[in-house]
Amino acid sequence: MPEGDIRYYFSSLRGEFPGGLTEYPAVGTWPAHVVFWFSHRSTEHYLAMFGGFCMVIDALFFVLLLNSGAARSRKSQILAAGFWAVFAVCTGHVSVQRLDLVPRSAGGGGSLVIVLLSADQLGAAGNSNHD
Repeated sequence: MPEGDIRYYFSSLRGEFPGGLTEYPAVGTWPAHVVFWFSHRSTEHYLAMFGGFCMVIDALFFVLLLNSGAARSRKSQILAAGFWAVFAVCTGHVSVQRLDLVPRSAGGGGSLVIVLLSADQLGAAGNSNHD
């Protein structure tokens, strides 16, 4: 499995590439910094932990999809989570070796929250009209 991106993140955080990671917004590099801190500056630990961190983020979003109230039915929840799982498999190593995973999952989670809040507000408005 290619490790180029993760090695680039690690080397940039160690200061080997002046101006490294500047192509990402500062907040977008926070996950790389967190993993770097926990890796104790070990390349091997960083490589393993970064992939594991991305898998945990992916799994949390999968669980969120399965348990969200945004879907109209349980079947829709399973379909959405299944699509996410197939998407992760189809993208292969990219889904666990890129900083892009975190904003993708955060954006999806944020979208679900907005949908849930909107649905609650619409439901509350609909119930108040029937009183």
